[in-house]
Amino acid sequence: MSWRMLLILNKIEESVEALKVSPSSTFSTFRLALPITFKQELKNQEVEEGNSATLRCELSKAGVQVEWWKGDVGEELLKSGEKYQMRQTATKVELVIRKAVPEDSGVYWCIFLFSALPVTFKQTLRNQETVEGNSITLRCELSKPGASVKWWKGQEVLSLGEKYYMKTEGRIAEMIVRNVVFEDAGSYSCSIGDQKTTSEIKVRGRSLYYWDSFFYQVNFFLNIRYTIWPFVFRHCF
Repeated sequence: MSWRMLLILNKIEESVEALKVSPSSTFSTFRLALPITFKQELKNQEVEEGNSATLRCELSKAGVQVEWWKGDVGEELLKSGEKYQMRQTATKVELVIRKAVPEDSGVYWCIFLFSALPVTFKQTLRNQETVEGNSITLRCELSKPGASVKWWKGQEVLSLGEKYYMKTEGRIAEMIVRNVVFEDAGSYSCSIGDQKTTSEIKVRGRSLYYWDSFFYQVNFFLNIRYTIWPFVFRHCF
């Protein structure tokens, strides 16, 4: 949504120029109901050469980012500096054109910007369990590619290094925890903006893991012995 005004510089006398503002008009390239509107529109003004002109309007909501443009179709984006000063207080925005000269004549636009949709998590982290000495990969998927994420353990922000390897390719964000030890167990999170996904990581001792594996195999063969062999003897002998 934008608001435009036409600044016309007319000659009053040989050494004095006047800055006149024609009636303003609005236009929009959007064909939907907009949640933000102009409560106060730009007004006609007149200023002498060498003085400053202040363009002022008011929005229906505070904290909205605006841009000021110059040109028949808004081809020049104005920047705050020696010539232009931009001010914004709550819903009120202003553009001050300092030391007006004939070249300042033209069409000026005030345009407010729509915030992009926030990035969210399409696929969240999942809880995992691993054995000490191994590496573990935490993975989540974002709704948009190229977003910057942060990785956490509890309340601590993690950094790329020997222990942690982080990468984001497209919409997939990953962190690898290398050479896992018991102290690596805990809550890990990936955040973007105010969005966060969390997983719990459990670490088992390698010796305990092997004993569990051993007893599982023993139990497996015992089950075979007491279930398969009676069947074999009954039908084959």
